[in-house]
Amino acid sequence: MRLVHYRDLTEIAVRNIMPVGDVDMAKTAEDVRERLLLAGMHGTSYLAKPHFCGMLTEWLYPGDSIAVMPDQHIKINHSLKASIAGGTQAAARLEYMKDKGRVGRLVHAGMAAKGLIVEEHVKSWFKLMWPGNYNDPPNSNSFRSPCAYDFSMMFGGTELTIDVAGYGLSGSMNVENKMPVDLRVIASLDESRNAVFAESWVHGSKPTQNAAQWRRMPMASLCFWFNCLRDGVSINDLRLSQHRA
Repeated sequence: MRLVHYRDLTEIAVRNIMPVGDVDMAKTAEDVRERLLLAGMHGTSYLAKPHFCGMLTEWLYPGDSIAVMPDQHIKINHSLKASIAGGTQAAARLEYMKDKGRVGRLVHAGMAAKGLIVEEHVKSWFKLMWPGNYNDPPNSNSFRSPCAYDFSMMFGGTELTIDVAGYGLSGSMNVENKMPVDLRVIASLDESRNAVFAESWVHGSKPTQNAAQWRRMPMASLCFWFNCLRDGVSINDLRLSQHRA
């Protein structure tokens, strides 16, 4: 989910199929550029000078929909460290957290732990991917204090605030009293696969009370955007250099 020169892209693909020594890499790379990328085959695009890169078109123009397909979700493997951190946060914050569903203390405690374990996994993944840009929220060590966002990312002096949104007992997202943030990452816990999944993301500046109507975008487009911000690459400039088949 980053810019890769079409020659490097070709070599990576070939290495996964056969020994590179058996292939005329220069000719194969030009075939990939002309017959695949320039032709826009299989949802790909070609970025002309100065990039000379291949990529998926949806990274530049992420479509939105009510649902993002499971094969587009990002799997975050279970981390004991993140689970302990989430459980600790739940225990420390529980008395200050509103029981929105009025389900009783024990169930409320389980819901809080589950939500914060999911949140900690998502936060740890973003910190791993963009360590120099990740920031904890200002209330990370103040359990009484609320905060509209769960973490933020800083790119070139611009801070993006991020909320991790999950599912309640009913299977729906409770977005009551959600405060505006820059974006929300929708994530879930799959106990059968021992993992957390970052499913999609939405713009969060104007939250709706009906989360079922959120227009969701695939995580790959968010990762590509963040990589461009980190590397000082303008998405608009990339769109201008995109070859149209």
